[in-house]
Amino acid sequence: MSKMIRYHTFGPGAAMRRLGPLLASTSRVGELCLIQSPSSWSKPETQARKFSTSSKPKIAIQKSNPSVLELVKSFPSGLTRLISCIQAYQNINEAAFSKHNTWSNSNNGLVGYIPRRQSEQKRKLKRDLTKVALPVGFAAIPFIGNSIFPIIAFSPSFFLSSHFLEGYQRPIAHDEYRDRLGAFEACANYFWVTVLREGKERKLDVMAKLKRSDDGKAGAIVDGCALYDLCHDRFPNHIPRQQLLKIAIVAGMSPVIVAILPSVWIRFRLGSIAKDIILDDSDLIRDNIYDGGCQSLTDDEILNANSLRGLPCGRDISYDEMRNYLTKHLGIMKPIFENKGGKIGLLGSFASAMFVLHLPAIRLKTDPPTNTLK
Repeated sequence: MSKMIRYHTFGPGAAMRRLGPLLASTSRVGELCLIQSPSSWSKPETQARKFSTSSKPKIAIQKSNPSVLELVKSFPSGLTRLISCIQAYQNINEAAFSKHNTWSNSNNGLVGYIPRRQSEQKRKLKRDLTKVALPVGFAAIPFIGNSIFPIIAFSPSFFLSSHFLEGYQRPIAHDEYRDRLGAFEACANYFWVTVLREGKERKLDVMAKLKRSDDGKAGAIVDGCALYDLCHDRFPNHIPRQQLLKIAIVAGMSPVIVAILPSVWIRFRLGSIAKDIILDDSDLIRDNIYDGGCQSLTDDEILNANSLRGLPCGRDISYDEMRNYLTKHLGIMKPIFENKGGKIGLLGSFASAMFVLHLPAIRLKTDPPTNTLK
């Protein structure tokens, strides 16, 4: 493996020629694997620490995005980290279906059980590969490969995964959350106008039941089951493109780039994001991470978790504050899992996906537009 990821010094194209045979041997994104001895995964916690970058010293970054030159220089090391994560993906699968690992032992010998940390690592890798497939493939083209980097520099987080942006994750998350806030009001207004179609007294009664308390920057703590029922019963299956773009921005997509993407792709991508949120929420609750106030999550993990859900994150928010916001979010979701059939009950439903994606915007704007209460 060390030979496979040894790079020449004249650019990312040479590194990609080393990586090419590995990627060519795979049939689809998300099923990547490397052949490795199962014994190397006998201690899953050890590999998990290698897989996480949180144990590394944080790089103090003031600016939000890397320059074109920085992207070119860091590309080979980013590929190295990506390959390492692909290895870990396969190792996690091998460990899950082996009786000889500490996960199964701690879960009464249940074969196939994967803890939340490793499950989210697998989900994140699939999201990352979806991002990097095109730019990494283009960078492999001799002579012209480097021409992709000025385009990547325009929106690095849209084209590249965290493997290539080490040290920039928190500033980028800060800017992305700021962009999301600009779309929250329009997104929430559409939700309220869409679902509040009954008489004024009924609307006011619904609103009184939804809001419970305030949670600062994350908005209100709402009655999750009541809000879920409201969305599930009344949300339409067809959404106008203009509103679809707002939801995409709330979900973390680049406002400029998403405007030129086809609606079919946006809708598919939103469904994938909602699915990952539902699965991760379920795992966090199942593994008692929620009960512990999310203190067991590393700084990298809590930043990724909040960014995925549209919760407050960035340079001006401490990691402990982020953990608190995630815990409050899980407190809203837990009754829904308990009363609506668990993750199986939520997966596959368009209304459930829209509920999850609208939730951060709704919490910050629990008061519907005035004209909906007439």
